[in-house]
Amino acid sequence: MRAAKAGDYDAVNEALRHDASPNARGFYNMSPLLWAVSRHNLPMAKLLLDRGADPNQPKKDGVTPIFLATVFPPADADDLSLAALLVERGADVARPGEDRQTLILWVAFYGHVRIADFLVQHGADVNGVDRFGQTPLFMAERQHHDDMISFLVSHGAIKR
Repeated sequence: MRAAKAGDYDAVNEALRHDASPNARGFYNMSPLLWAVSRHNLPMAKLLLDRGADPNQPKKDGVTPIFLATVFPPADADDLSLAALLVERGADVARPGEDRQTLILWVAFYGHVRIADFLVQHGADVNGVDRFGQTPLFMAERQHHDDMISFLVSHGAIKR
């Protein structure tokens, strides 16, 4: 759906009314929901989810809508409305991606404490280990994110 990539709500709505699949894949193997989330388009994401879009459908590389909403949040990282919508509709915050890397591992790498708190509240494992033996705490330490280190330790992260 090119309309989803372009952010054209009316065209997406019209296509869905004519039986277009909300889970179709197109350019870059992106579903309409992935395009909506990558553009931080909450109304379009809601429309697509209302019409049956799968909140866990990944691209070939394992990137899911919740990954885009949390690891690459909007400039205002305090706005978790899109992530909250995805979780409310069934997005799995603990699902590992490529190389068994989890959302909280990446969020720890970037130092987004508020997002890490959101993920932990919804089931993320602060001690998850990726294929390379890296944990969220390791990533936070590597990037010198002291606030993230404190957060993870206070939520049971164990140094390995």
